[in-house]
Amino acid sequence: FFFSSRRRHTRCSGVSWARRCVQETDKLPGHSYAVCVLAVDDDFIVTGSQDKAINFWRGGKKVKSVANAHNDIIREFSKCGTIGFLSCSNDETIKFWTFDGVNVLNMVGGHSSFVFTVQHVNDDIFASGGEDRVLKVWRNELGQQDVPHPGTIWSITANNHGDILTACADGKIRVFTQDQARVASQQQIEEFEREAEMANAQGPEGMSPEQLDKLPDASQLGSFKGKTDGEIRLFKSNNKPEAYIWKQAESKWDKIGDVIGSGAQSKSFYEGDKYFPQGEYDYIFNIEDESNSKRLLPYNDGDSALEVAEKFIVREGLNKGYLEQITSFIRNNTRSRGKAGPQKQSQPLSLIHISEPTRLLSISYAVFCLKKK
Repeated sequence: FFFSSRRRHTRCSGVSWARRCVQETDKLPGHSYAVCVLAVDDDFIVTGSQDKAINFWRGGKKVKSVANAHNDIIREFSKCGTIGFLSCSNDETIKFWTFDGVNVLNMVGGHSSFVFTVQHVNDDIFASGGEDRVLKVWRNELGQQDVPHPGTIWSITANNHGDILTACADGKIRVFTQDQARVASQQQIEEFEREAEMANAQGPEGMSPEQLDKLPDASQLGSFKGKTDGEIRLFKSNNKPEAYIWKQAESKWDKIGDVIGSGAQSKSFYEGDKYFPQGEYDYIFNIEDESNSKRLLPYNDGDSALEVAEKFIVREGLNKGYLEQITSFIRNNTRSRGKAGPQKQSQPLSLIHISEPTRLLSISYAVFCLKKK
């Protein structure tokens, strides 16, 4: 079996399949929207959905249902030995349930956006990730370590060594270990950290004050030597991030970009249609399909990215398989990250004035070290 980072269901039900003959044996209806599933054993199944409910099944029959198990979409489950299971949700929380669904043993929060994936690693460690681009490692329900990533973390799993594997929106799989004998080279680790720094600096929300504090000061340029020609690195000057490129031939860093506040964003007018009313919008995206046809998608900060994507798909008659892709695009390219509700006024940051093509080292499979505590 291969672990897939994309989980999609076209029917609002769970389906059991015979292992060898690939034949449907049971269908478990009961949810209103797309379904995630956990097979506890051959007879016991747990399902969750966008309808916020968790259903428990034995022998193909529903034995219990917990309505509003989370305050938003339930994304994934992970089994925790014989004790119970974990669930994660767009409500930014992770819950630890008993197998009978009667008790929530614990609930933790720490992510700043949707939690897409959770994985039990061993007796006292589990990991989670999502839209905020951070791998969170938890020990005994307490946050132990945060590992920023260059993009959304869509899926996490663990191997027999107790390593944590992440599937990131940048198309790369990374492996994290506590085994010092298998740690990646310092160059690979630094390159990964710089990729995460660059991605966060160019995002609609820019770098956080904590991330900015970790950057070396531009006055220390001479203390840092690049590893390869064309290497990109962020420094800070007057408490503002700047991008530099390493010139191997000249053995020096050249500034290539400034990270600045973009100020108040002007709105754009949309003529309106059956699903999106006429008026001013914070964003009007051009969505291009496989036939190169362009379709306009209006969006306002504070709107639900999921609901907007669903309306767009219905309006254009597109396959529902595009839902996750369009929703993710909205979250990654708006100040509100696709969150519904009132938004705080902020100064979004963007990287400008790139005068040379960047040449970042591609890491498709590497092992990084988790801190022991």
